[in-house]
Amino acid sequence: MAVQTYSDEIIDFKQNVLNTLKHSQVILGLLADNPTIDVDSEEAYAIQDNNFYDFDYADSTITRSDAFIMVDVDIIAEPSPSIKDLEIYVQVVCHKQFMLLDATKFKGIKGNRKDNLSRQIDFLLNGSRDYGIGKLNLMDMRTVNVPKPFTSKLLSYEIPGFLRIRSEK
Repeated sequence: MAVQTYSDEIIDFKQNVLNTLKHSQVILGLLADNPTIDVDSEEAYAIQDNNFYDFDYADSTITRSDAFIMVDVDIIAEPSPSIKDLEIYVQVVCHKQFMLLDATKFKGIKGNRKDNLSRQIDFLLNGSRDYGIGKLNLMDMRTVNVPKPFTSKLLSYEIPGFLRIRSEK
């Protein structure tokens, strides 16, 4: 039985990206509607547990006015025996009733919650060397369709990574 497969890295990449985002005070503040949230508080832990997913979570059964961040990874090519090309997708989904930011809480921040979450995600990820052998590169940031009470932005990144050698037991 194989000990390590190429698809194991999909799980690792998702968790690495999610961990980066879950520990951002700015992202947690936007999700909690509390710009001064303490990242080590129970409130922050609840946001980390309930608003971040490693799969496409948003569907029409969600009734709470909230925002979610979902991460997925695809291996899109193996251009050489030692390199693979990956795409990392980060989707921000925000209930339309949760889009507006209270200017008395979020002083100096322009725009809506979805756009600010997308901006902060790109700030943390774009150009990072923490996920492969090169820089994480933003390919596009586009609006995607989601169930009716929500709105969404999808950020797509590409990165080359090392192929791990698969071994058999």
